[in-house]
Amino acid sequence: MVDSYELSNDKLTYTFTLRDGLKFHDGAPVRLGRSIASIDRWFALMAPARTPKPIIARLSAEVLEVLADPDVRARLNAQGLTIRGSSLEELGTATRAQLAKYARVMKEANIRND
Repeated sequence: MVDSYELSNDKLTYTFTLRDGLKFHDGAPVRLGRSIASIDRWFALMAPARTPKPIIARLSAEVLEVLADPDVRARLNAQGLTIRGSSLEELGTATRAQLAKYARVMKEANIRND
């Protein structure tokens, strides 16, 4: 797990320090041109597997209503976030696609969870 990171003055390079003190590439910055894949960051609200569908539907509707609020959108945009809000089906499709993408990247890069 990442313990801390540093951003270069030109805002192009991150150096990540892991909790065990190791740094990615022995401290050499990782630049986009040398990476295997770009990393898309996104956030989702999820519930336990057997949550009743009416509760999921209500939570989804409430979250979409909050995300539609102009003040909330402005505050999140000011933090560099792009608000998207989607249906449960779209979230499921996006989640499966991300899991498949990173499973492939990890396999190609020989990344293991030892």
